[in-house]
Amino acid sequence: SKIAGLGNIYASEVLFASKINPYSPACSLSIEDWDILLKEARRILEEAIEEGGSTIRSYHPGLGISGRMQNRLHVYHQNGNPCPNCGHLLIKREIGGRSSFFCPICQKKKDSSLVIGITGPIHAGKSKVASIFVNKGYLLFDADKQIKALYQKKEVQSKIKKAFGKKSFVDGKIDFSYLREEVSLHPKQKEKLEKILHPLVFQEAERFLSIHGQNEKIVLDVP
Repeated sequence: SKIAGLGNIYASEVLFASKINPYSPACSLSIEDWDILLKEARRILEEAIEEGGSTIRSYHPGLGISGRMQNRLHVYHQNGNPCPNCGHLLIKREIGGRSSFFCPICQKKKDSSLVIGITGPIHAGKSKVASIFVNKGYLLFDADKQIKALYQKKEVQSKIKKAFGKKSFVDGKIDFSYLREEVSLHPKQKEKLEKILHPLVFQEAERFLSIHGQNEKIVLDVP
């Protein structure tokens, strides 16, 4: 009949069921949010009582009792697994010294994060500006580093070899001198390379924002 508080196992489960992000300040919740939160807390706790509680590594009911509620948990200790609702990977964060498990898609934070994009040509000073933001606590997405990482992937190398021919490789590695010359002299060759790399960089940027964009300040360094 009275609830003094929830442990982090059931806090994660209740927030997931209520579609509330664990980073959301209590003052940001509406009356409707509180109604849903209370309803789901009651439902999940009643279910847990019927199942005898949760028997997992971090908690055991004791007295020789083994509960079955751990078989019904949707997000707790499920980081890295797909969300049962949308399929996006569940994540784990330390909030207030406790572990919280949630889906960044189903449990979007109401007050949006701050994302700053820095664009411009080579040697325009983007990295210098980005470093200023990083020193102020911003997370950095560096498109140039993503490109370098993509060049190491075999599926990307295969696409480049198919688009530019065998001359684009020397001793099994991409010949960047040849590649730079091709894209600088021939606009259509540049378009070929961009069609391979740009969608992949975009995907990585989206993934970065979906993971880190809940309660963070982010700077995107994209030429």
